[in-house]
Amino acid sequence: MVAAGCRPSEALALRWSEVDLEDGVISITGTVIGGAGVPCARKSSPKTKHGYRAIPISDWLVVELMAMRVDAGFEMVFPSRAGTYQWPANVGDHWRTAFKGTKWEGIARKAMRSTFATAVGHQHGAVAVKESLGHSRESTGERYYIGAARVARDVTDVTDTYGPGASVAESEG
Repeated sequence: MVAAGCRPSEALALRWSEVDLEDGVISITGTVIGGAGVPCARKSSPKTKHGYRAIPISDWLVVELMAMRVDAGFEMVFPSRAGTYQWPANVGDHWRTAFKGTKWEGIARKAMRSTFATAVGHQHGAVAVKESLGHSRESTGERYYIGAARVARDVTDVTDTYGPGASVAESEG
């Protein structure tokens, strides 16, 4: 997820047949689905028709996936201990363990996709965000990830009255 910008449910649906370690590309072709009382399963299409995509991956991720592939006993890249597809909600412990002691420690899984999109958008623009995330329009990336930072009105004259050394009468004024 960190290096590819895919949704957690797309990463968990990834199969080894969709990982090209020689060329450094993963293909997003499905998503994990299910619900209360329904077993987790792989749906053979992504969230939207624009979600089908091939994503070039970094060399460091290729190395990590190669190491995982050696021990892989299942068709899915990220199987549960039982060899089934995992729920996105159930990978929290794995996430925390994997990033403990790194600069990613403490960052929520959901924040990774937007962090990826913002970095890609600032470096490569809205088209790259659209292609990487599987959006239908460039405007989605522009609006949510790249858009100009909005600067709020300067209200420090008010907040200064709450600082150290300000009197109660000054704060209430």
